[in-house]
Amino acid sequence: MDQITFCKVQGCRFPHKHTTSGHKCGIKGCKKFGHGQLEHYCTEKLNLLKQFHNETLPHNLRCTILNCPFAQHHTTDSHQCRKCKRFGHGVDDCIYNNLSNLDDNLLGNISKQEIYEFMNRILTDQNELANSFYIKLNTNIDDILYIKFDKYKNVTTCFITNHWDQYMRNTEDYQLSQKFINQITDFTDEFFKNPYDTKECPICRTQNYIKEIDNIFVDAECSICMTNKVELIFGKCKHACICKDCFEKI
Repeated sequence: MDQITFCKVQGCRFPHKHTTSGHKCGIKGCKKFGHGQLEHYCTEKLNLLKQFHNETLPHNLRCTILNCPFAQHHTTDSHQCRKCKRFGHGVDDCIYNNLSNLDDNLLGNISKQEIYEFMNRILTDQNELANSFYIKLNTNIDDILYIKFDKYKNVTTCFITNHWDQYMRNTEDYQLSQKFINQITDFTDEFFKNPYDTKECPICRTQNYIKEIDNIFVDAECSICMTNKVELIFGKCKHACICKDCFEKI
């Protein structure tokens, strides 16, 4: 049985899934609705399409995604998510989200406040950090939550269900998760460090809390590698004697 066509745009591949007003032009830089590439440069063809702009889909075919502003012009599987740009779901069901909108249960015993405080500390300490960085949380045995931060303090998330299956690298969700963290720094280990862990000063052997070790910039050589400049000062003994590379090794 032939499907009923609703879109009158010339060359439309899915005329049964949206109306003329629901068709988005594919010309780069246009992206307007109500015409296609063949009508884009032809005023006469554009004008002919205007007679169909008020047409809507039958009620039983309209998009059912919550708060869709153009439900009368396309079907559910033609709805494009604003976040991941895929079809068939809305922002509420997208694997991309904002941390503020995330269900607290996904974070386990970690609070959003802890995550925001960590972000602020890293952005303060890492003055040279130019791009985004992320942490990875295990929400349960199968699920992974990536939390990404940028220098503008935007905090976005990517939630992957049945993560172990994703290692087959043949699913769209897995590919999107890799794109989400591509070429940015992983600060997961830094996030889970205990602030009450200690490091021994190489000068006086005093045990200093990690949380009390601060950045410092002085024109002196690291006492261990004798190459890099001193970058850290121990909070308890007040010795400024080590670079960050050597600090990670002791």
